Amino acid sequence: MKWFKNLWPSLLLITLVPYMMGTTYSTVGIFSSVEVSGIAFINETTNANMDNGLTINIGTSTKQALTFKDSNVAHGGVSLQMNHETDDFAGLQKASANGGLIIESIDDSTTNDTALLLSGVTLDADVDTVDTLTRSTIEIHATQHDSAGALANMEAGAAVFSVQARIGGAARTLLVVDEDGDLFADGSAATVFDSHNDFQLVSDLEWFRTVGLLELDYTTMQANESYNRLWAAGIIGDIGEESWNSGARPLINRTRQLHLFSGNMRQNHGRVQALLDVMEEDPQFRAKMRAAMAARGLSHIARPELP
Repeated sequence: MKWFKNLWPSLLLITLVPYMMGTTYSTVGIFSSVEVSGIAFINETTNANMDNGLTINIGTSTKQALTFKDSNVAHGGVSLQMNHETDDFAGLQKASANGGLIIESIDDSTTNDTALLLSGVTLDADVDTVDTLTRSTIEIHATQHDSAGALANMEAGAAVFSVQARIGGAARTLLVVDEDGDLFADGSAATVFDSHNDFQLVSDLEWFRTVGLLELDYTTMQANESYNRLWAAGIIGDIGEESWNSGARPLINRTRQLHLFSGNMRQNHGRVQALLDVMEEDPQFRAKMRAAMAARGLSHIARPELP
């Protein structure tokens, strides 16, 4: 009977394939590989929109529709958007009773590995063309529908894309792009630069963008005052000697950059106000100043008359 022991996986496969083409069946056993021509169905028998592939009907289930496991993974059963067994590294699940899709992956490494990587590779791409018709290597598209099979425009001001993170024990939205293309970022962090010379920091940042990023030696860069001021203000990060000398460069914190520009304008306004306080002690200068501002349509921001 040794010949039958070696042959039975093939017999099982021959028996299984017709069932996978549409006939309902239950457990058929565990095997190393299955070759299917056409459509493989799970809990379903037809799909008019598919020629070759896999169709899964989860019915009214609220659990995973597809799960990926690995014997090297053991995260203890982390659960966020869906429940996971300890050896799950990814899963797909219905987002709610009304549909939608959750894609969730879990990394069990202690070496800062990526948990979810979305990668796109193309032969050609739009170059120097940034407009409302630009096509990109990776695209995220959002639209609404009318519940009758037709697409509908996004409502005015609708949130199109967002980034969240778990902070303080709960999910918190950090960034939103709306239907108008406006970008909203969480600005709750109290970041001010009143204790700095903001104009100096603006000059430091311009130097770093145009000159500093070209410096090849980390020790030389670290000794530069502009670099140290930017790092101390949190506008750039310190990536370390090994990373710098290997070609990596710190990213610019755009949120702090906006805070810096706002602080710079406020400090410049204070300088001008202090200058006017002194100069407007002369009545003739004050009158000429108000006339000049009126001629430029700026009377609404003119300083009030002194007593």
